[in-house]
Amino acid sequence: MNECEMVHESGGNPIGDTKTPEDFGSSGCLRMPLSMVHAGETVRVCCVKGDDEFARHLATLGFVPGAGVTVVSRAAGDVIVEVKGARLGINRQTATKVVTC
Repeated sequence: MNECEMVHESGGNPIGDTKTPEDFGSSGCLRMPLSMVHAGETVRVCCVKGDDEFARHLATLGFVPGAGVTVVSRAAGDVIVEVKGARLGINRQTATKVVTC
C-alpha cells in the first residue's frame, strides 16, 4: 500500500483517485512531503493529507494529483512554490501535508 492509499484508508482525502508514481511516468520516485523538497526542484503532487475542507482548499490553489510544483525558495520550513503558473507562500505545517513524488 502506498502513502496516498494509506491516507485514503485512514480517512484523509487524497483529493481524487489514488495515484502511484507510474501514473505520472516517473517510476521509482521517492515520495516526500513538500516541506523536504529543495529550492529549485520540481516535483509532482501525489496527494494531500488532511480533512476534506483542507484538501479542497489546497485543490483550489492548484495542489491536485499530478500537478507540477516548483519550490522557489525556503525559509525556516516555510516555502514559496510555483504551481500552475502562480507563486504561493505556504507554511511548514501545510507543506508537510502535501505528499510529492
